[in-house]
Amino acid sequence: MSDHRVRDERRQAEEALARLRRQYELILNSAGEGIYGVDLDGNFTFINPKGAELLKWTVAELLGKPAHATIHHTKSDGSKYPVEACPVHASLRTGATQRVTNDAFWRKDGTSFRVDYVSAPIKEGGQTVGAVVTFRDITEPFRDITERKRAEKRLIGLLSIGISRGDRPK
Repeated sequence: MSDHRVRDERRQAEEALARLRRQYELILNSAGEGIYGVDLDGNFTFINPKGAELLKWTVAELLGKPAHATIHHTKSDGSKYPVEACPVHASLRTGATQRVTNDAFWRKDGTSFRVDYVSAPIKEGGQTVGAVVTFRDITEPFRDITERKRAEKRLIGLLSIGISRGDRPK
């Protein structure tokens, strides 16, 4: 093969790789949910802009940080969340996908928000090399459900008071 042909094939391969990388970047940037990846040590390897926005960090600030210690260290009730109990780390250990509802992630400013998330192992050659996590903020729907339950309890309380006093609708 001539040097010219080798250079031409290499240039074409590099261009194809750049197009593919750009396509993946566009997909991640366009997603309406947070998406992040961790390596086998649990450190952030990537996060999309939506994920960083929800967590109130910048993408650059999160890369390389331990994900669990940064965003998942404490349960919603305020108790510590051991890394050994974390479903993301279960994906890394077992190679199985974990689906979690109504959990808490923590923002840079120390506030938490409710999330549903899925943690799936990233495999290469049959070996788990990391995990990808997709998450969404469920704070508003959760708040709506909580408010509805409170209203129902108040209504039941008012009805029981009325019944015990013998009040009848007119």
